[in-house]
Amino acid sequence: MRASTVITKGARTRVLALMSALACVIVAPAAEATEAYAKQTGKDCTGCHTSAQGGALSAAGEAFKANGHKLPETSSAPKMLDLAPVAPRAGT
Repeated sequence: MRASTVITKGARTRVLALMSALACVIVAPAAEATEAYAKQTGKDCTGCHTSAQGGALSAAGEAFKANGHKLPETSSAPKMLDLAPVAPRAGT
């Protein structure tokens, strides 16, 4: 009599999970953050990331990325052209 190999549902799930994790590691893109950004901006990694090891971007990091990897203008004063005329409210 020949012994048949029986794979339990739990074992099959673990194998599929391991294969999926391995595929994610193999296919994952390389990190885009570089020391060049730190040199360009004069800031350390936490200037754009939520941790010193990199990882998720902070709000400042998202703004830096959206601005073509350039620091946004730092002037807090609005430009005169950006100000729209304001009509007085009725009753004031």
